[in-house]
Amino acid sequence: MTQVVVAEQDDVTRHRCIAKEFLASVLGLDADKVLLTDESQLSDFFPSGLGLTKQELEALSYQELLQRWDRWVVERVRQQFAVQDVYATMPLTALFEVIEDSRKPPAVH
Repeated sequence: MTQVVVAEQDDVTRHRCIAKEFLASVLGLDADKVLLTDESQLSDFFPSGLGLTKQELEALSYQELLQRWDRWVVERVRQQFAVQDVYATMPLTALFEVIEDSRKPPAVH
């Protein structure tokens, strides 16, 4: 019998609310139907959410599609969450930390 081992989910669980919001608003996915682990990356969801028809997808080379998705997803995250430190291959837990940090009130000195 083959055994399936799932990576840890501690950090994803800690950011569950942000994860749900991110999946819905950026990728149009239901968090209850997605397996996220502490090793999940933004690029794992390529090309989710891009909104291209089957014909448009088939007309692009893999490299063109990947470049288009990278630009699209980074811009979408920046717009949705008002964060700048985003790249397409970043771990989702790191992205969730960036989003969480951006929501903290500024320190008063």
